[in-house]
Amino acid sequence: MQLSVKWWACSAIIFGTMGLTAFAKEDPPKAAIAIMQGIFGDITEVLPHSFELQDFTAKANKAKIERGLKKLADHSGDLNQHGNFRSEGFHFRARQMAKDGKEVYAYYARGNHRKAQFLLHQLTENCAGCHARFPARKNVPAPQAFFSAIKIEDMSHQAQAKVYVMTRQIDKALATYRKIATMKRASALVRIDAIRQYLRHSVRIEKDAASALA
Repeated sequence: MQLSVKWWACSAIIFGTMGLTAFAKEDPPKAAIAIMQGIFGDITEVLPHSFELQDFTAKANKAKIERGLKKLADHSGDLNQHGNFRSEGFHFRARQMAKDGKEVYAYYARGNHRKAQFLLHQLTENCAGCHARFPARKNVPAPQAFFSAIKIEDMSHQAQAKVYVMTRQIDKALATYRKIATMKRASALVRIDAIRQYLRHSVRIEKDAASALA
């Protein structure tokens, strides 16, 4: 007997949710925590250069960015091989991070900067998303703690909002997007994009449709 597509979809949602629940209750092993700290250090080194494509592709930054992305790829691979994870949830995310880290470095080295930029931001948000699920403990810092070394005040407002989204500081992200939307010196395209991002994150992440329409 063939099972319907709807049955498979429902099963995926149910078991996926169960997996995330178990994942949220488990602390990462000590070996993994040390590697994760290296990963966040690598991200901190390259992320500030990734928000503006002109900065990301500048010759003056190329050596630094390549070095940081190579370390990120190596640390991501180490996390997958030596993290000593107990749960399949951790194993799955470690394998995905190893794949993403390798691809980010490869794309940048080949000159495909837009793809590298997109994957770096995706990887960063995935890291922060996982850490946001952990209970608050000293050995597992909140995602924003890892990015405290980034001088966010030196970034453009658009970049600041992206960092806030990546580190799950959604209230700050929404406030920044609202600020951009009312900036007279910003172009119409920038203001419209800020409104679109505000609505997107207000509805999808905060699940606060009433606030989005206020």
